[in-house]
Amino acid sequence: MDNGLTNTYVTALAINGAGHIFAATFGGGAFRSTDNGESWTALNTGVPNATFLSLAINASGYIFAGGDPLGGPIGVLRSTDNGDTWQPVNNGLTTENGINALIATSNGYLFAGTYGDGVFRSTDNGDNWTLANNGLTAQFCSFIRHK
Repeated sequence: MDNGLTNTYVTALAINGAGHIFAATFGGGAFRSTDNGESWTALNTGVPNATFLSLAINASGYIFAGGDPLGGPIGVLRSTDNGDTWQPVNNGLTTENGINALIATSNGYLFAGTYGDGVFRSTDNGDNWTLANNGLTAQFCSFIRHK
C-alpha cells in the first residue's frame, strides 16, 4: 500500500506506542500512517533535506530521524509532536557524514551510527552528543540492533 507514500524508497520504519507507523525515505522525507499503512501523510515541516536514512522513537515518544548529506548535511532531526514538525539536534555531532543508524534505549540513551565517524551518544534527548567510539575498530556503521 502506498496511498500517500509518494516516495517508495523506504530506508527505515519505526512504530510508536500509539501504533503509528513512520517511514523514512531517500529523497522524500518522512511519512506517517495511523491506519496500519492504508494511507500515509508527509511529515516534512522543518526538514531542510528530504533524505532520511534512519529513525528511532524513544520512551517519551520523541521521533529522531538521521539524515544523509545529499543536498547538505542535516545530522539528526527531532520531532516532539508525532512528526508534525522537526528541529535539528546536532550539538556535538561533529560528523558531516550520513546518520545510517539510530537507536533509543530504555534507559534514555540515544545512539547515532555514522558513515565514517563511528558512533555518537546522547543522554538528553539529542540535545547534546559525544563520541562513543572507545574500543571500536571500524568507523562505518550500517545499523544498530537493540534487544
